[in-house]
Amino acid sequence: RDKLVTGVQTCALPILLSGWLTKQGEVVKSWKRRWFVLTKTFCVYYFKTPDEEAALGKISMPGCEVSTATKIMTNGFKVAGQGARTYFLSADSPVVMDRWMYHLQLATKSRLPDPKGMWTKGKGENGTFHDCFMYFTLIYFIL
Repeated sequence: RDKLVTGVQTCALPILLSGWLTKQGEVVKSWKRRWFVLTKTFCVYYFKTPDEEAALGKISMPGCEVSTATKIMTNGFKVAGQGARTYFLSADSPVVMDRWMYHLQLATKSRLPDPKGMWTKGKGENGTFHDCFMYFTLIYFIL
């Protein structure tokens, strides 16, 4: 279990989005409801409940692909990493699915919302701005 995030209520990492999603198991393909948290470090943590002490798992979003998977589950979508596990998720409604997909797709590109609700854009596709931003974020969390 990932000990970086302990207790969602006392989470030290700034949270962008949190809520209930249903996740398909990796080995046993049953669907279980989990509490998901997307942080400003572009990681998604999932817990059994919002009050759980430690995360059951973590998905590092940069480089992943997010797409719909409604043929697998109603309001379904998937998060696929490069050479990593593919997570199949389902939301309670189309609106919740759209909200999660929107935030996760931006997290795959290391983008954060600005105070006006818009999303920051890097200078070009070379990632220069985002590299600088990630360095600033890292320093901010260390201090």
